Amino acid sequence: MHRIIALIVVAAASAAVLVGCSASGSSGSRHELYDSLDGLVAASEVIVTGTVTQQVGSGTTISTVEVGEALLPSGFGTATITVRELGPPVLAVGDEYLLFLVPTELQGVPADEYFVTGAQAGIYRSDDDAWVRALTDTGDTLPERITLDDVRQAASAG
Repeated sequence: MHRIIALIVVAAASAAVLVGCSASGSSGSRHELYDSLDGLVAASEVIVTGTVTQQVGSGTTISTVEVGEALLPSGFGTATITVRELGPPVLAVGDEYLLFLVPTELQGVPADEYFVTGAQAGIYRSDDDAWVRALTDTGDTLPERITLDDVRQAASAG
């Protein structure tokens, strides 16, 4: 009986730690933090601008994004993609973003589903003629404000 109570206490403490991480802008531990736009671009398989048109889910939020422009890879022609976020969503319906993405590679999940590179590090929101980091407390050292030309330059250098 004491062993069961101890396991329940450990499970509750672990859940509290994970919830605390999610609330502060992190989706748990990450194995890499990015120190430059070049690094974020190099780690991403897909980079697009787009508007979130639909969202579903709790715990894991699944957003449908209508692609405006694909910057990487060359010839990426999908009209919509699906982005999975673990924890509280950063993306919001109706908002426009610059997204750095990697395929989910989850079994049974369609090929058009992606995770954001670096949890939330790869989310920039539209701000007039530039893009600003959606979250700045991710632990990464990334530029706060970038342009599509900055991204193109980083992609061509890599």
